[in-house]
Amino acid sequence: MKENSIDKLPYLFHDDRREIRFDRFDLPAPWINYLSNGRMHAFVSQAGGGMTWWLSPMMFRLTRYRFYNMPIDSPGFYVFIRMEDCTVWSPAFRPCETPVDFREAAHAPGFSTFTAKKSSLTATLKLFMAQDYV
Repeated sequence: MKENSIDKLPYLFHDDRREIRFDRFDLPAPWINYLSNGRMHAFVSQAGGGMTWWLSPMMFRLTRYRFYNMPIDSPGFYVFIRMEDCTVWSPAFRPCETPVDFREAAHAPGFSTFTAKKSSLTATLKLFMAQDYV
């Protein structure tokens, strides 16, 4: 029986690693991971969107974010890679959405990791909040 791609979940839970992995990023709303050390906070979505703040997200935002800007899910934490042929891509799905050979996002307690491969280059972006930063 052929698998229906509509029925396929865009994520997979890994209980042993305490993480959730995404291989599809066009979800109707962001699935976010909350990163914090108690004073400095951030959240990041499965597509790389998110924001950072100090103590209070209402008073001390360090990066901007529009909460009701769905389904765009931006701005966020972006790294751009430019290939020799001038193709620009990112380990996270946002902001370029350039097709790559492989892309995966993983959320776990305390960090989020984005990995992508294009041609012979593999890039990984790991986001976390330093625990000793006060």
